[in-house]
Amino acid sequence: DRSNNGFVQRKEFGYFLRYIVYYNNLWSLFSFLDDDSDRRITLDEFTDAADLLALPRDAQDIFHEIDANGGGMILFQEFVDWMATNEPTFKALDKDDMQLLEKILDDES
Repeated sequence: DRSNNGFVQRKEFGYFLRYIVYYNNLWSLFSFLDDDSDRRITLDEFTDAADLLALPRDAQDIFHEIDANGGGMILFQEFVDWMATNEPTFKALDKDDMQLLEKILDDES
């Protein structure tokens, strides 16, 4: 709702749909990283997936950056907040990594 009137206008609807798809894809990725399905990502779970994510820096450093409340686990909201400002980092994935990630996201749907 870009006009802050409480309604999604026709001209905003495409943006709204893209946002829902983006959010759903983040949930799928988060769920994939969360091996034990407790809705929290541990440091071990995150570092296990570091190669797939093609992280530009040390996985532990990024984990602690995402873990905004310092609880030792990444919560979904922390993941979403971090991805919203850092997702271009993941554009560096090569073609094989992207195909694997797309398959994972499709399988999660």
